[in-house]
Amino acid sequence: GRGKVAGSYRMDQGLCHHIGFSSHASTNWIRRLIDSDRFDFMCVHYYFTDQSNKIAIQDAQSHDMGVSVISPNKMGGNLFDPSDKLTELCNPLHPMEFNTAFLLLNPAIHNLSLGVKHPGELEMHKNIVETLSDQSDLVYLISQRLINHIEDIMGKGWFGQLHNGIPAWEDVPGGIGDYFNQVSER
Repeated sequence: GRGKVAGSYRMDQGLCHHIGFSSHASTNWIRRLIDSDRFDFMCVHYYFTDQSNKIAIQDAQSHDMGVSVISPNKMGGNLFDPSDKLTELCNPLHPMEFNTAFLLLNPAIHNLSLGVKHPGELEMHKNIVETLSDQSDLVYLISQRLINHIEDIMGKGWFGQLHNGIPAWEDVPGGIGDYFNQVSER
């Protein structure tokens, strides 16, 4: 597409060295972009609470692409202002610390686009990154605690199935998918 031509020109001119994309699209669309082998990195949504892009992140890793996660504090559950229950379940970590460690312990994820509400929150992330290699067991225990709590309320096997049965946006009746398929072919 035009982006590849413009990107190649800029690379040929020495104006940039890597081309990436940022997407809020469905996992299927993100995977199509990855499989095109036109990009060096991607910025996508992925959090403990919504792992629907997990396969896309695995695909990106197999294509040797960099992965940045968009807004893990806000979109990962409004972790700036966690509920008392979430804080209790993530103890001894703050929910933001847990989510940061959960993400960065995945070797396919290279960067987080963090927003912080208060300056001290940046220090929280810095501390987790500095001790990341020591967090693996704790993150696993907290993950299991969260999944067990969710399944106690919603039923076994519910966690990770949030999107099952809901069509991807491009498959929603009404022509939205047809429109975007036409645009993407240009």
